[in-house]
Amino acid sequence: MERYQPVFRGKPWTEGLRVLHIYAVPSFEGDLARLIYRCRRAMDGTPILPTSEDFLHITLDVVTAADSSGVTERQRADLVSALRDELADVTAFDLTLGSPLAVRSGVILDAHPDDEIDDLRQHVRYALARAVRSDRYYSAPAAHLSLGYAYRDRNGDQLAEALRQVRPSHATTRIDAVHLVDVLFQEAYADGHPAWELTWEPVAEIRLRSADPDDETVWIQQGYSNDRRWTARLLRRYADGLGPEGKLVTWRICATPGEPVGTADLGAFVLPAGTAKEQRARASVGARQGHKQGRALGYGMPFEKADGTGQVTYTATPEVARILTDAIRSSADFAHLCRIQPLLHDQAAAPA
Repeated sequence: MERYQPVFRGKPWTEGLRVLHIYAVPSFEGDLARLIYRCRRAMDGTPILPTSEDFLHITLDVVTAADSSGVTERQRADLVSALRDELADVTAFDLTLGSPLAVRSGVILDAHPDDEIDDLRQHVRYALARAVRSDRYYSAPAAHLSLGYAYRDRNGDQLAEALRQVRPSHATTRIDAVHLVDVLFQEAYADGHPAWELTWEPVAEIRLRSADPDDETVWIQQGYSNDRRWTARLLRRYADGLGPEGKLVTWRICATPGEPVGTADLGAFVLPAGTAKEQRARASVGARQGHKQGRALGYGMPFEKADGTGQVTYTATPEVARILTDAIRSSADFAHLCRIQPLLHDQAAAPA
């Protein structure tokens, strides 16, 4: 095993150089996260600098025409547009990662089967060739996920044997998007030795077509490091996990899609016969249920939230409202909710 040295256009990478790459980014969760943790234990005591879980990736292609500073804003926009066009009919797919392998300058998880990931690479290459002409193109090795890069030379036999003992040695991940990112290899130190550490800044994300309509994005909740994509399936799980107050709060927000609903309106709906103080308290309980359930699924409630009018308001999009009200209407405790708020029965019976 030898020290890893990134290169660009046939020359060693230099400090501060940035290059646009096109990646598939697996989710660091479940079986894949457990497999990677087991591989890291096998890598302990070896001259391998592990890749952070925030930067795990499968390289699909590289913009080789110029480094990042030499790619114009127009070219970037053209590339994003070409990727969207080229990937419009490409369906998300499952990819198996593993077994772990010690290779010349690091540790990888092999990726297979080849057919769908290679087809995705070909679509990406077509888009890249359309948008940014180059005198050379990235020579792609077999698809793989890099777990770490070597920072000094060492015989890799012992590491290879340790990785061979990792069981289970495979995990499945979902490839449902392509990411255009601005990659930077930074010089770092590991055990006193210079090492290369990969990071990137996101430029664009292109979602692949879902094979299941329930997994299509309904609404994007922004404001986080990674935007939260609410699908119909997730919205129904959200509704199923709410208590009575949470369902009533959700119903009231969804009863007038596109219009902000304040806490006073929520309180009056959740506890029609209560005092203003009691109504605010019950509305607060419902909102807390919503936030708790939202956190369990991702980040927050599936509504736009604002706090600039003296009270917190929530707004549902029409499609989010339709899915959530349908889920609440079909829930086992809907009759109980109608007894708390008789308007619920009339609203549920009204034509959409």
